[in-house]
Amino acid sequence: MNRRDLALALLVVTVWGANFTVIKLGLGGVPPMLLVALRYTFAAIPAIAFVKRPEVGWRYIIAYGMTVGVGQFACLFYAMNIGMPAGVASVVLQS
Repeated sequence: MNRRDLALALLVVTVWGANFTVIKLGLGGVPPMLLVALRYTFAAIPAIAFVKRPEVGWRYIIAYGMTVGVGQFACLFYAMNIGMPAGVASVVLQS
């Protein structure tokens, strides 16, 4: 692995780890379901402009978005809101 690849890998790990800390900070002032809605909206809007729509029906796209995008993060944000530490949340989400 060259230095550039190592630097990019470290950047990904750092951003991923900081993500959970920022979520924990955000939950201090915003209810968990509102934070999920904001996260999903701000992630989906740029994706519409840059990512080509897959060749599947809309019901599959909506079902996937609701389960993976909203359902997964709703559970994560609620768990963090009631006391799950950010470090544990990152491990639980990956498992």
